[in-house]
Amino acid sequence: MEKMNATAACILGLLNLGKAPWQEKDIHAPDAMTGWQLYEAAADSLSRFWHVTRSQVYRELSTLEKQGCVEAEQATGPRESRAYRITPAGKEAFKAWLEDWVSQEPRDEQLHSPLVLTVFFGEFLQKEKLKQVLQEYRGVHQRRLERLNRLQQAVGQNSSPAAATMRRGISYHELMIQWIDSILAEHTWHPS
Repeated sequence: MEKMNATAACILGLLNLGKAPWQEKDIHAPDAMTGWQLYEAAADSLSRFWHVTRSQVYRELSTLEKQGCVEAEQATGPRESRAYRITPAGKEAFKAWLEDWVSQEPRDEQLHSPLVLTVFFGEFLQKEKLKQVLQEYRGVHQRRLERLNRLQQAVGQNSSPAAATMRRGISYHELMIQWIDSILAEHTWHPS
């Protein structure tokens, strides 16, 4: 088997974790997920720290199926959705990828933040426009924080690494709200 890329590994990892508490379970294949469900799960979890697109999900599912890492259920529904489950070989491939991934030296975090970029160059904007942008981003972070708090209530307090990642997300959004509030409090917001 050729070396697995991080996106394929993320898909295997999501299948290994199983459906999120808010995702509808199929009584015929409770441990299987469609490409769309995988994309939704990635968007709600991984996308805050690892970029996975819908086209990548479908492309990698096809490759993973050919490699025997996932198997597809019979296509169902009006769009003939195929649900996939991770195979024992897929679990082994994911574990091997993860072991290799963590054995490499620590990597620099590579975060892209449109808000931080905007604030960095904010002196070139009209103050009212910068204030508007900050308030809009505050609302986004507030809504994401509320969603994560609801998810944490649904999952409960546990010590799993996935729960620790969720707590990181909660802390991140709390930090961003505090940071935005501090910028809003530090400036005089009258038109330039």
